[in-house]
Amino acid sequence: MNSLHGLKKAAFRRVRQLETFSGPIGFLKKYHDVVSAGDEVSAEVFRNSVSYQHLDHLVPQTAYQRTNVTSGIVEFRDIKAKNRKLVVLVTGRKLRFGCPLPLVVEALGRTASDILVLRDPFDDHYRSGIGPTAPDFRSLVEFVSERSRGYGDLIVMGTSMGAAAAIAIGGKLQAKRGVGLSTVYPWDIGRIIVGNLPSPFLPLCACRTSDFSQSLLIANGDHVQDQTRAATMSKMLGAQHADIPNVAVHGVLRPFVVSNRLRPLLGLLTDLSVPLPNVAAQLRNGGP
Repeated sequence: MNSLHGLKKAAFRRVRQLETFSGPIGFLKKYHDVVSAGDEVSAEVFRNSVSYQHLDHLVPQTAYQRTNVTSGIVEFRDIKAKNRKLVVLVTGRKLRFGCPLPLVVEALGRTASDILVLRDPFDDHYRSGIGPTAPDFRSLVEFVSERSRGYGDLIVMGTSMGAAAAIAIGGKLQAKRGVGLSTVYPWDIGRIIVGNLPSPFLPLCACRTSDFSQSLLIANGDHVQDQTRAATMSKMLGAQHADIPNVAVHGVLRPFVVSNRLRPLLGLLTDLSVPLPNVAAQLRNGGP
């Protein structure tokens, strides 16, 4: 019994890691590998995962080439396609984007988008960068700028702890659109008290002027903290603000996964032909 429990725990950790770092093709390939190996314990854990339940009946539309660009940065690129836009995903705590990454990559693959995934291993709102390649926020912005060359359009989306950083990156690079999902932004007063002084290059500041109106702050309407943060940031930036009704959890994407609406949601958020006020209006009515 203890041996079986240990095998299930190991399989769960493996699946969770794949849901954090893998695309849809890589995830399904790993599932078929464990089935071929006769590992029924792992196969059962795969079948019970959110990713498998939503991917099993799908044929991914884009055969992405997945590249570990550097520590903390992963790229999904369709090397055969041209005239694609770049969507930068800025993850939240524990390196996650609010729902399994294979589902996000599968959905964005239908929107003619290449994908760059940023992760902050320090859980510090990206103010300390992401590692040697980008050791502070300024160098992270420069890195994204370099990677976005050659694309016609740039969209930056962040969730939770990554949302404020996404909006800041988008503003600095004059992205076509910035999206903050369930925004959590850093408060520096606690760090100052203990002597951990913030960088002089702040992603966000209460004195910031309205310089990124092409951004949208989204919150779940029954989650008071998320709603308040989104309203505050939208006023700071002159941005659009939408509360999705009748949802109280922290994390905008999860309810859309459960209701099989993640694909139309991400399609709407990355469709630059739809003006942001119209996008916000649809979300206030419950989303696509």
